[in-house]
Amino acid sequence: MNKIKMMLAGLAGMIMLGGSLLCTAPVSAINVNPKENAKKAAEIFEGESEGGVDTGNLTESLKGIFNFVFSMMGIVAVIVIILGGIHFMTSTGDPGKVKKGKDTMIWGIVGLLVVIFSFAIVNFILQHIS
Repeated sequence: MNKIKMMLAGLAGMIMLGGSLLCTAPVSAINVNPKENAKKAAEIFEGESEGGVDTGNLTESLKGIFNFVFSMMGIVAVIVIILGGIHFMTSTGDPGKVKKGKDTMIWGIVGLLVVIFSFAIVNFILQHIS
């Protein structure tokens, strides 16, 4: 049960890290002339400017976010499988270490399967929404 809690805590941390990385906005230099900035802002909010705010498609944005999050979770699951294999290979016949390595690999595979099925379900839903 302790391993499940640790895996869920790590997964939650990865999701929060990925979400915080996605919420950052790119910073660019702006014109320091306040009159030109005010004019440009008014054009953007009134929709007269061609270089206005691009709202984009919500479902495409969600697909991108979910694909990033699922990619990160898949990478973590593969790393867990590899670490389990390393524990198994370096167990030198100790039954406790062998069991630990096998259990780690099994939970890594379970996590990878959850990620794959979650990816498929979310993409199926988002495809049928749009």
